[in-house]
Parts: sequence; C-alpha cells; structure tokens
Amino acid sequence: MESWLSGGTLNGNQLSGSLPDEIGYLQKLNRLQIDQNQISGPIPKSFGNLTSMKHFHMNNNSLSGRIPPELFRLPVLLHLLVDTNNLSGPLPPELAETRSLKILQADNNNFSGSSIPAVYNNIRTLLKLSLRNCSLQGVIPDLSGIPDLGYLDFQNNSLDTIPDAFEPPKAVTLLLSGNRVCDTSNPARAAGLCQPASVNDAPSGHGPQVNLNCAPCPTDRNYEYNPSSPIPCFCAVPLGVGFRLKSPGIADFRSYKEAFEIDSTSVLDLSVYQLYIEQYTWEAGPRLNMHLKLFPNNTNLFTISEVMRLRQLLAGWQITLSDIFGPYELLNFTLGSYGDDFPTVVSSGLNKGALAGILTGTIIAAIAVSVVSTLFIVRRRSKRRTVSRRSCKSVFRQD
Repeated sequence: MESWLSGGTLNGNQLSGSLPDEIGYLQKLNRLQIDQNQISGPIPKSFGNLTSMKHFHMNNNSLSGRIPPELFRLPVLLHLLVDTNNLSGPLPPELAETRSLKILQADNNNFSGSSIPAVYNNIRTLLKLSLRNCSLQGVIPDLSGIPDLGYLDFQNNSLDTIPDAFEPPKAVTLLLSGNRVCDTSNPARAAGLCQPASVNDAPSGHGPQVNLNCAPCPTDRNYEYNPSSPIPCFCAVPLGVGFRLKSPGIADFRSYKEAFEIDSTSVLDLSVYQLYIEQYTWEAGPRLNMHLKLFPNNTNLFTISEVMRLRQLLAGWQITLSDIFGPYELLNFTLGSYGDDFPTVVSSGLNKGALAGILTGTIIAAIAVSVVSTLFIVRRRSKRRTVSRRSCKSVFRQD
C-alpha cells in the first residue's frame, strides 16, 4: 500500500473522532487535507514518520494537545496549517530545525503562557508565520534575519517587548495590533507595527466589465465576452473555476493581481488574457476566495482534450504557484456547455494515453481518500465495540 498512496483529501466532510495513528505508516503520503471537519484529539506523533509529506492542512477542527515536534523534522514539509483548533502547550522550539517549512499558520489556538522561542530566528526557509490570537506572551523574537520572510502576524496576544535590533524589511507584512507592546513601546516605532488589520478590512474586488457597445452573443451555448480579450467583442464559452488561496502571504491582493495572472497562466500553459478574475473575496483565515473564468485562445470553444487537461492540472495539484500565494485548493470546476460533450470523450478522439493518465490519477486519488477514510471508520467502530464490551461486562457483573 505504501508504494502508491500519495494523497488524501477529506476536507469539509463532517468527519469526527480522532486521527488514527495508522496514517503514520503511509510513508508515501505527501498531502493530508482534513480541514473543516470535527476531528478531535491530538495530532499523532506517528505523523513524524511521513517522510514524503509536504502539506498538512488540518485547520478548522477541534484538535488538542501540543503540536508534535516530530513534524518539524520531516525533510520536505512545506505547509503546516493548524489554525482554528484547540491546540495548547508551548510552541515547539524544534521548528528551528526545519529544513523546508515555508508556512506555519497556527492562529486561534491557546498556547497560554507560552512565548515564541528565540531560536526561531535560525529558521532559513520560512515565508509566513501566523500566530494570531494564541494567548502568547513575552518577547517578539528578532526574525529579521530570515532571508525570505514576508508575512508575520502576531495580533491579539500578550507580547510585550520588541528587540531593539528587530528591523524587518519594508516588504514584510508585520501585524502586531492587540499586543501590550503596542501600548508600552516607543510610540513612533509602535505606530508602524501596530496598525490593526482584519479580513473585514481587506478590499475585495471585481474584474473589468465588458464594453456595453458589443452586440449580444449567440445563445445556443453559454457564450460570453471575455473582458480581457485583445479582440473586442469576441464571443467564447468559458470554464468556471472556484479557487481559494488557503494561506496567502499577502494582505492586499490588488498589488499582486497581475503577478497572480502571469503566474497561474504560465503554469497552466495559457495566455494571460485567457484568465479573467471575475471576483475575489477575503474570508476568515484570512483566505482568498476567487471566481475565475478560463477562455479559449482566440477561438469560440475549448477542445474536449483541453478541458480535460486543465481539469487534471487544477484538481491534481499539478500547478505550482509562487510561494507568496501559498497553498491553494480547487473549490469547483464548472463545465457549463461543455458538460454535454463528455459522454463522447473517447469516441471524439481524445488521446488514449492522456485519457489513461487522467483515469489513473483519478483512481489513485480515490483509493487514497478511501484508505484514509477507512482508517477513520475502523477507529470509530473499534471504539464503539470497546464501549459495547465494557457495557456487557457491567451488565453481567450486576446479574
């Protein structure tokens, strides 16, 4: 089983119970996405055996206990999202030993009485550290020597001291409001570091609108005008994509919009004008929810093979965005008028090798989800049997 299992995504499925230790045996697992469930109990130390793991997305659950220090010894771990849980205890100083971690988002937990370890200034790979609303106290460590650090969020804690040597680069987003240091430090210095920021204040936006002088598009399919097209009033049928940046290292998307368009179309092998960002909205986290439209390249329709290629790339995490945008997730991929063409995919001439690759990837992903789901179910049934046996023993004793 270890030789093929590579990813498990079970987010938003109302799963409950604890995380099975047995997941730690799946050493080929490189992604575990279980966010937005009702999972409780500790993060198993056995997860420290997942030497292929790159992405832990465990936010928005009821996990408790310490963050296992074993996780930070994983050789290729990139993202650890554990925000909005019930985690407690001290922050692990072992984070300073990480060899690859780029994002740690642990907001909305209770590390009561804990301070941020000074050794965190030895981390060389970190891009984002977010510890908002975690009951932290003490000194803010001097992290200005971390070469690529771009986002620090320590809001709403009890931090009371900023080292004199702490001078983060101007490009770094640094959020410290709601800490004692904002009231006790040098007012001039605190003014630049203690401006409050929340997702409610972050501007949302819409894409450019279509020229109203265009004649109506044909109605036999879901034709639309692409507002970004170099050809005025050109009708085409787009694909709809719901897309979320789960832990972006930015607080304002407006100045990064063009970079996102160039980055995402490059990895999708599209022209920039084929991507239309219809709307983007900041959500709690903060996370950035976007509705995108992908348009054909100076033609009215995508070919079916192109539709399949784009869906495979987006759904299979086969695109790699710049680190500043953090991990992403595909919320939906809307076929629209193309949905009627899919029953004839094989007969319409789709390359057999491409189809085999798509099917293989889908089957592997399904098996991965099935295995991890089975571990949850087996664990839950095992607990029920144990309770049942205890109840039976109790009844016999009473008799």
